[in-house]
Amino acid sequence: MKNLLLSLAVVATTASFGASSSESYSSKKIGLGVQAGMTFSTLSTPSDVVPSNRSGLAAGITYELPISSSFAIMPELMFVQKGADLIKTGNLKFTAVYNSLEIPVFAKIKVG
Repeated sequence: MKNLLLSLAVVATTASFGASSSESYSSKKIGLGVQAGMTFSTLSTPSDVVPSNRSGLAAGITYELPISSSFAIMPELMFVQKGADLIKTGNLKFTAVYNSLEIPVFAKIKVG
C-alpha cells in the first residue's frame, strides 16, 4: 500500500515541460523540454542481507528532433539517483548510493 501511494505521488508530481513553436512542419520545429521525477530501486541480496529500498531524484533535459512529419528522434540527458540500505545479520549496515548520468535515445512515431 505504501508503494502504491508513493507511486501515485510520483506520477502526480512528475513534471514534463516542453517548448516548441507553432510553426508548420516545413520549418522543422525542434522541441526542448525539462523532466523531473523520482526513482525507486530494488536490490537482490543474499538471504542474510535485508535490503531497504531508497528513492532518489531523476532530472534532466529532453530534445525532440523531427525527421519527418510522423517520425522524430528524442535524446535525453538525465541525472538519476539509485541505491539501497543493506542490513546484514549482526547489525552491520551498508548504504549503496549510485548517481549516474544516463543518455537514452528514443524513436517517436506519430500515428493517425
